[in-house]
Amino acid sequence: MKKIAAVLVVMVLAGCSGEPDSPSWVKGAQMDIEQDIRWDTDGTADCKRLVFSDRWFVMCRSSGKFGGLAYAVTEAANPRGFIAQPATGKAAQAAASFRASPVAGDMVRVDVDALRGAFEAAYR
Repeated sequence: MKKIAAVLVVMVLAGCSGEPDSPSWVKGAQMDIEQDIRWDTDGTADCKRLVFSDRWFVMCRSSGKFGGLAYAVTEAANPRGFIAQPATGKAAQAAASFRASPVAGDMVRVDVDALRGAFEAAYR
């Protein structure tokens, strides 16, 4: 019991959130994308970040399942520090009304099923 308590204390002190460590611009992209989704849906957004095929991605869940909202995120020299590229048609449609997130018009080519599987495995 003492070991479990010690591990929990270390995790809290270390700021362990269950998400991979990432550059500040990736965390900013995740927060901005979540905010844009909240504005568009008047609801909640549950987005996570992950490196997949040597790129950072942000993918959002709905009803506990990762779905069609996925964005490749790249560092950029703009006020937000990043640019997001939709990875799915649904993400491109949602991004058309984004206010906070700078989004590139071109979709990134990625195996969406493999991407979804990687997020599901990382965030069980």
